[in-house]
Amino acid sequence: MSATPRFHGTWKGQVLEAIIVEGMETWQEIQEYTKLSNSAIKQALNELINTSLIVRVGQAKYRVTDSEIIEEYQNYYKKLAPQLKKPPPPDKQSNHSQKKSSVLSRLLDFSSKEKEEPLATSPSEKNPIPPPPPPTANCKTCGVANPISRNYCGECGEKLED
Repeated sequence: MSATPRFHGTWKGQVLEAIIVEGMETWQEIQEYTKLSNSAIKQALNELINTSLIVRVGQAKYRVTDSEIIEEYQNYYKKLAPQLKKPPPPDKQSNHSQKKSSVLSRLLDFSSKEKEEPLATSPSEKNPIPPPPPPTANCKTCGVANPISRNYCGECGEKLED
């Protein structure tokens, strides 16, 4: 299995990415970055607090306290950084891409190597059929289907068995 961090691709993962990778601490910063609804952020933050992965500091700040999950996200993005292209200037970005531009900039800072390779290439015009979805495995705790490349369930965070 790859080193995909726990909760990656979920609400909780987006919140963790905002806090760990982007250094955002307040509800408003996290909401602006993730574009999640207030109820989704509240649910994600409460679940992360209940699992002791983050703590609320004072009235309005959140910090990740689990050093393992910090390391998972940092290592994951360090490995991605050399494969990413530098984002275009903000005035040339679409609204959709503006959210991720700062994370891409920070990812590039994680790596000492600077490669100008795209992360993914567009499908060939000769082959318009998309590839099949990756195989999945169901979590034994919550039953959610997860890509087999994950180490942890994206919904409940439990370790997936081989």
